[in-house]
Amino acid sequence: MKLTHALLFSSTLLCSCVATAQSEVAQKTTSTEKKRPNIVFFLVDDMGPFDTSAEFHSTHLAQNDFFKTPNMERLAKMGVMYTRAYACAVCSPSRVSLMTGMNAARHRVTNWTLLWGKTTDDAPRSSGLILPQWNYNGISTQKDVPNTVYCPESLPQRLRAAGYQTLHLGKAHFGATKVPTNTGYTTAEDPLRLGFDVNIGGWAGGAPQTYYPPYMNGWAGQYGLPGMKKYEKPAGKAGTHLTKALAIESRTLIDSALQSDKPFFLYYSQYAVHSPFQMDVRYENEFKDDTVHNATNKSYASLVRGMDESLGELLDHLEARKLMDNTVIIFMADNGGYALSARRNSNAPLSAGKGSIHEGGIRVPFMMVTPKGPKNKKDATPIIVEDMFPTLLDIAGVDPSTLPEEQSDGQSILRPLKKDRPFFFHFPNRWGEQGSGNGKKSNPGYGPYSAVLAGDWKYVYYHEPNRIPKEELFNIKSDIGEKKNLVEKDKSRADKYRKMLSDHLRKVNAQMPLNSETQKVIPYPDGQ
Repeated sequence: MKLTHALLFSSTLLCSCVATAQSEVAQKTTSTEKKRPNIVFFLVDDMGPFDTSAEFHSTHLAQNDFFKTPNMERLAKMGVMYTRAYACAVCSPSRVSLMTGMNAARHRVTNWTLLWGKTTDDAPRSSGLILPQWNYNGISTQKDVPNTVYCPESLPQRLRAAGYQTLHLGKAHFGATKVPTNTGYTTAEDPLRLGFDVNIGGWAGGAPQTYYPPYMNGWAGQYGLPGMKKYEKPAGKAGTHLTKALAIESRTLIDSALQSDKPFFLYYSQYAVHSPFQMDVRYENEFKDDTVHNATNKSYASLVRGMDESLGELLDHLEARKLMDNTVIIFMADNGGYALSARRNSNAPLSAGKGSIHEGGIRVPFMMVTPKGPKNKKDATPIIVEDMFPTLLDIAGVDPSTLPEEQSDGQSILRPLKKDRPFFFHFPNRWGEQGSGNGKKSNPGYGPYSAVLAGDWKYVYYHEPNRIPKEELFNIKSDIGEKKNLVEKDKSRADKYRKMLSDHLRKVNAQMPLNSETQKVIPYPDGQ
């Protein structure tokens, strides 16, 4: 299988894994070649692409001076920085796309998940909509479980079949908790049900109650985090910051994996930098003299700083174990940075943030390091979260062309990509912090929507009957802040993308809300 993309690397990389005198762990040796590289997928929660000193924008930004992320800069020099990477606007949809290979309109986990049988949609207010039933119970590997996407062959299951150890560390947020035992149903609340061999720290919830032990204290009935009890401290003691605890566990997991002849897939999913925006006291002094930013933004920056430190510790450990020549590292966020309340407009020059279809909600930082691949490069080719499923399988030696249609919404980024291929976004939901409702001037990009992004053009269709504006058309290249709605000025182009989006929604039978007055289904963008 010949790979022709710029990130080309040999699928027959050699690694002797011979123990060195400096090693703290007796690494198992093998006389056979390791033909598949280890894979580390480092996922950050709610991080905007400019919340870093690594420069993802075409010009230097003030944020690049405020945020301190030397290890992201280090990683960027080691590989390729993708400056136009996209995900869903909220977390669970992106994570489900990652695990299933499906676009959100297809898998229907279109909002964040938590409790069995309960939607997380915000109250309808005056939206004029009755929101559709969506898969608020998340993923299940069991067939016919209500309000779940059935996925019998998830990413970790496929990688395990290809000979990988599959290791889950940190945030999961794949499936609902509190499933009644008398139903016999299961969800991917526990990542082990999804095909991971090990789970440290993952459950149904999407955020800690506090970044200091016990991390969880009764939210949705969860006390502590799986495998993290060792970090709990007596009352009155601060204990280990969650980001640091996960960094410690990452080293333990890697060392344990090295006892096997098999390559490992480490899905390392930080809870940072999700709320609560709680100061990481390890870095408090770095921000004490800052008089420009408010307390929330300084606390947020400390979470970014701690996340970056954990990335550095990971890289140091891979280097110490002499694994860098046989390991692929991917860095990504699950959605854009939070940009409301005290963090309002924090993603500038992008518009809006988490929960919005505007660039601030869906554009994310992304970097990839491959053995013998290009270094210190930037690539403006657009990529999207569902590309990760075929990409990771491609790395593992599984031909993505063998995937069934329902798991082929993305493309391997190891292969040639068209810069204008369409990306589809579908959110027939209401995110709780999105702002004003129907018929009023809403916060930009928030509210129930469907959209298509193709090359430099983005078309957005809002589901609310009296929404103003009802449609948007932006040229992202010339108007990255999405200030100029061209839907009336460029009607022929709007028609083109309106049809493109409608055809996709029909193809995957995407759910639409009801008009609460007429009780009729909101039509697709082309009126059908």
